Amino acid sequence: MKVASLLFLIAWSFITTNCASIEPKQSLQTVSSVDLSRYAGTWYEIARLPMWFQRHCIDSRAAYTIRPDGTVGVHNECLTDRGTVDQADGVATVVDRTSNAKLMVTFDNFFARLVGPSREGNYWIL
Repeated sequence: MKVASLLFLIAWSFITTNCASIEPKQSLQTVSSVDLSRYAGTWYEIARLPMWFQRHCIDSRAAYTIRPDGTVGVHNECLTDRGTVDQADGVATVVDRTSNAKLMVTFDNFFARLVGPSREGNYWIL
């Protein structure tokens, strides 16, 4: 059991170190300004890049609400290929106050508690 735990720890360290060192080939530019009150509402997905957490999803949508403290409530929902509804709730905090185009979205799940939030924002509006 100790050997398996040690191997897992070594593998996890290798993966997270390599992920942190990957540099994008070109820098992405966010939009110059986002009016969050206009951004609020329900958005329907028409296309996406493959994401492991959406591997069984069809009919995906996201609902954004402005909360009294200025953060943005996030409710993601999809119908799965098994006919059930899969959903996740989170909170987005604006990271770039100049444009409101970079947000840090935190979901209350095991992975988010393990890794912690990103300082530069993990959700960009392009």
